[in-house]
Amino acid sequence: MRNHLYIIRGLPGSGKSTLAKALGFKVIEADQFFTHGGVYTFDATLLREAHEWCIKHTRNCLEYQNVIVANTFSTQRELQPYIDMAKDMKAQITVMDLYDGGYSDEDLAKFNVHHVPLHMIQNMRARWQFGWRY
Repeated sequence: MRNHLYIIRGLPGSGKSTLAKALGFKVIEADQFFTHGGVYTFDATLLREAHEWCIKHTRNCLEYQNVIVANTFSTQRELQPYIDMAKDMKAQITVMDLYDGGYSDEDLAKFNVHHVPLHMIQNMRARWQFGWRY
């Protein structure tokens, strides 16, 4: 049986992590890279490294089990390495797009657990890509 890669994309505060945990498979998020001893410490200079870690960790885990990746994925370029990985590994793939979860930018700024500021959420919304296929 082929393993399954579930990808959950959405703006900060839209419910990605909550949904991922509810599905009950291995959950991988770039934010995990910034969490040490239960403490989240974001460093924008390490963002590229965090996403490289996320891709590598996903590939390693997907060999043995179903995996959920929950990241913002505002553009197809950000998601493409995961789509390519799933195809290369002959894994099934499901992309779930929560976008904003029906919330305003102000609500998302209040709800997101990593304190992403309003202006960053607005920037992500402005570059959000809809309607592409994988």
